[in-house]
Amino acid sequence: MHALKRNSSGYRAFMAIVLVLTLFAVASSGAAQDPPPNSQPAGPGGLPPDAPPVVEPTLETLAFPRTENYYDICQSIAGFTTGQAVSDDARPRKVGEIVVSQHLSNNRIEVAADLIMPPGALVTMYGPEAWFQVTEGGVAVVSCGGDMIFDLRSGDNAQYVLPAGTALVVTPDQREGVFLALDQMTDRVWIIQIGHGTASTIDLHLEVGESPDLICDQVGCWDTADVVVPPPDTNNDGEADGGGPCALVRCWGK
Repeated sequence: MHALKRNSSGYRAFMAIVLVLTLFAVASSGAAQDPPPNSQPAGPGGLPPDAPPVVEPTLETLAFPRTENYYDICQSIAGFTTGQAVSDDARPRKVGEIVVSQHLSNNRIEVAADLIMPPGALVTMYGPEAWFQVTEGGVAVVSCGGDMIFDLRSGDNAQYVLPAGTALVVTPDQREGVFLALDQMTDRVWIIQIGHGTASTIDLHLEVGESPDLICDQVGCWDTADVVVPPPDTNNDGEADGGGPCALVRCWGK
């Protein structure tokens, strides 16, 4: 009788231990389940995890060919003294004459010039607005003392800005050329030949304001005295010779 009771007490104790172990295993199993959707594991020491870093989107604002740092070249340009000796081989040359291509409704005129730019040549422009297209080779266009404001597509009503000393590299691949909002800039703009042993050619149109200067290089300027007025229109269409109502610069204007 006593042995049976001892055995019964031991059996009950054994079952109690089994029950405790079973409950512990079930609890542990529930704790190890996958976390709810969109939840994150706790951080070190059970603290809430750090928030993921905020990654700002990268905005590409310059959808045109490459740019280059022209700071050193700008310093060289700043050191030029008008009239200093410059090799004729490094001076831009006119192809034909600078001519009036359009009389504009605001009493300004648009003039056109084709220029050959040997290696090392550079020109700057005067007037409210300008447009140029590279027809051969390559050039860099830069404003050394302020932002350069320009457009790359006629009629899109968009403008781009490059900071002082950053040059836009332009080749014939830029088929619509470059419009320069000269009157919105604080410093002049330079077109610089970037070829190595081969000349570049550009087709340049300027809207001429009150300044007599049109195009200048390191030595001097071609001014309004150099402009050739074409003969009267013989087509009897009532429009200015060589342009029609929409000249290249005027078409780009805002």
